[in-house]
Amino acid sequence: MTRLGMPQLAYAGLSETWLLRDCGDRHWLAIAARLGLADPDFRDADGRPAYAAFLGLRLTQAALDAAREHDRLDVSTRLSRPGPARHLSVHDLHIGPRRIARVELLSTFVGRLRPGDNRSVARVSVPADAADDAADNGQSDGDTGLPPLAQRVRALRAGVDLDAEGLLAPPATLRFSFTPCPRNDFNGAGFLYFANFAAVLDRAAWDWWREAPQQTTAVREIAWFGNLNVGETLHVGLLGVHRDGPGAGHACELRAGDGRLLARALTRRRPASASAPEPQP
Repeated sequence: MTRLGMPQLAYAGLSETWLLRDCGDRHWLAIAARLGLADPDFRDADGRPAYAAFLGLRLTQAALDAAREHDRLDVSTRLSRPGPARHLSVHDLHIGPRRIARVELLSTFVGRLRPGDNRSVARVSVPADAADDAADNGQSDGDTGLPPLAQRVRALRAGVDLDAEGLLAPPATLRFSFTPCPRNDFNGAGFLYFANFAAVLDRAAWDWWREAPQQTTAVREIAWFGNLNVGETLHVGLLGVHRDGPGAGHACELRAGDGRLLARALTRRRPASASAPEPQP
């Protein structure tokens, strides 16, 4: 149970950045617990550090504006293993009896082929995890054998179907560039932290449209392809806007300066409820 205060709250309710960071940590700790580790110190077969890197994120059923200062937030976490070297966590958030969000995270183990170079990241095998490759206790969906989040990751990797997503091609080309700061945007493993991809998307939307400050994220879906090195610039390109206008939702892709595709993302917004509190100084 977490008492909500300024570290957990943003202008119009629960901070999405804090939420994703918290769920990411829960995901790592849940994997460590499953592997019988006291800490999430994962190692490959040669003893080199391995990291549970996120392939996909899905935030749904979000009513982040329902969170108030001093509320008690309860987060329940479930972990499954939908396939070799894959872990899926589902985090349900409640304030009292009301669910205010669900976060799903899908990861795989990776390591660097060249020290300090995030362009050299590749998937690796962690022996303690690989021992369970014959077992599949993951959730499946229909005949696909994949959990719904894995299906969405696969779809976003293939591209964004604007019609299927209820989006229109943007009337003009929009770009936003941001150079992440190592003291704020990279994590202790030296990667641009997954939660900060969502933060950059919000920076881009604010720069493009000055969205209403009381709007919050209703749905966020991100599929990752790679990561940046310190000093590289992240470029956000607009792919589509919601039929009700860009303030209702949009699709973007994020690339490195050399054109490498790093992520694709879909965002849906909801206006804050009329009863949302005024921000406190």
